[in-house]
Amino acid sequence: MKILLTLFCFGLLSINDHDVPLAIFNIYQRSHNVSLEVTIDTEDLTEDLSISANDLSKEVLVNYLTDNTSFSFDNVIVGLEVNSVEHIGDHIKINCDFTKEIKDISHIKIINTCLLNVPNQSNIIQVNINSNTKDYRMHKKRKTITVEI
Repeated sequence: MKILLTLFCFGLLSINDHDVPLAIFNIYQRSHNVSLEVTIDTEDLTEDLSISANDLSKEVLVNYLTDNTSFSFDNVIVGLEVNSVEHIGDHIKINCDFTKEIKDISHIKIINTCLLNVPNQSNIIQVNINSNTKDYRMHKKRKTITVEI
């Protein structure tokens, strides 16, 4: 199911007319480290920030994610450290680690307002923690979710 949803989302990301604007936020666990991989449309992001693609520096992306996302693991807000930024075609892939060691997670509260100025924007949240996989759609009317693990 996860593979089909991911393929479907990447297929939608490749649509040039932006018929279905979306970004993918994949939260996954490696040992006691929890990471986040974000795939976001470059054109939508530059329009939202009112800057050119050349101005999309790592610092700009860190500030954007800090201002537009919040992740609480078992009621503890945990920040992000951006490890890499990769431009892939019309998209940006941002790889991050959460700044604290996280183990034995029972729930995650996610606030996400990324690109909500873009009409019909959806943010797909994929959570892969403790061998559990869950997918959620966030949008203008659903900016906060709590994921039970």
